[in-house]
Amino acid sequence: MSNSGSDRHSLSPLTPAQWLMLLLLSMVQFTNVLDFVIMMPLAPQFHETWNLTPKEFGYLVSVYAFAACLSGVISSWFIDRIDRKIALLVLYGIFGLANLLCAWAPSYAMMMVARIVAGISGGILGGVVMAIVGDVIPYSRRGFATGIIMSSFAVASIVGIPFGLYISEQYSWRWTFMVIACASLFMLPFAIWLLPSVRAHISDKPHQAPWRTTWSIVSDPNHLRAFILMAFLIMTTFIIVPYMPSYMVANVGIEKAKIKWIYLFGGLGTLLTMGPIGKLADRYGKLIVFQWLAILAAIPLLAVSYLPKVPLYVALIVTTAMMVFTAGRSVPAMAMCTACTTNERRGGFMSMLGAIQQFAMGVATVIGGLILGVQASAETLAVGKEVPGHILPIEPISGFPIVGWIAAILSLITAYLGSRLRAVDAPAAKTTLEQAEEVMVTEIA
Repeated sequence: MSNSGSDRHSLSPLTPAQWLMLLLLSMVQFTNVLDFVIMMPLAPQFHETWNLTPKEFGYLVSVYAFAACLSGVISSWFIDRIDRKIALLVLYGIFGLANLLCAWAPSYAMMMVARIVAGISGGILGGVVMAIVGDVIPYSRRGFATGIIMSSFAVASIVGIPFGLYISEQYSWRWTFMVIACASLFMLPFAIWLLPSVRAHISDKPHQAPWRTTWSIVSDPNHLRAFILMAFLIMTTFIIVPYMPSYMVANVGIEKAKIKWIYLFGGLGTLLTMGPIGKLADRYGKLIVFQWLAILAAIPLLAVSYLPKVPLYVALIVTTAMMVFTAGRSVPAMAMCTACTTNERRGGFMSMLGAIQQFAMGVATVIGGLILGVQASAETLAVGKEVPGHILPIEPISGFPIVGWIAAILSLITAYLGSRLRAVDAPAAKTTLEQAEEVMVTEIA
């Protein structure tokens, strides 16, 4: 990264207004992620409600990912023409209504429609959140801010999923979606109050045709390097993680009922380290921290793939280390990616980046399944990751070391790919930050 040395300077603390904004954006991301991952452990209840086959449930899950991918591409045509605050409010409102529709859906067909709407809004929402962080938070503090936002993934794993399952067991899966919808709609007034208007990215230049907008994003060499980097990062994780629970049960000898501890400890470890990793990235340089984490991640990736039958605590140590390092890489990587484009194109760029990540999840899952001799189900292909409660057939799996080596090599390659990114100077960023703080402080007062 060209100006990583500047990370060591100007490490002024975040203002109270910025903290409130980050907290709100983290809550938005938390509900978005929870809606995405909660479907898998709810599968048995959906089977009972509508007598679905596994294939039919796979379609129900896969439409979310496909809708999110498509909406990410299409939104890149126009997302940078509007105020980021307005974009987030509209998308989050649609997201909340989509979850209400999920809770109400009287039939399989209507649930399919609801998941499509949720995918369209949720697929763009994550990109808008990161675009706001990139526009408002200065680059010198963006690693820490990115860590705060991305901690929502860990919180969704260790808090959201167990709570969502508890609600579904006590009442119904419909109430799980109802709670997500109510939480989303409850936070909308706070978003109106706390979020600043972010308009500095809007250009007065004549608008391009949609295909020209997309081409200008994907043809930029710096953007392409970021797309390849994030695709490799996603593939590093999801070529191995979707099949890890069945491997732990069949090959390592962990009991099915104890698989949940892998996610609990992994999520907790990730939650506790995201913030410190972001601080290290801001202090010592995002590139150097990313490269060290990418190299270190190769060790537990290999260790997991060679585990013999071991006690649970040994498996927890290895899997937790793998989750911490693989998730930790994404903090400085995402901070670098937000800086490799201009303010005017950041929203479209982040939307396209999200679409590529969705595609990379599916590709990695298929490759892993082909190597392991495990048929990638529609559910696994759509979600791209395992969640507690979903265990593949308990049969010894051969070829796991091959997948481990591929994951380790991909992680080492990303250490090089990160060095190819270049930060783009955005003179308007400081003005955007000052305007945002002034508006936020005035409204809070």
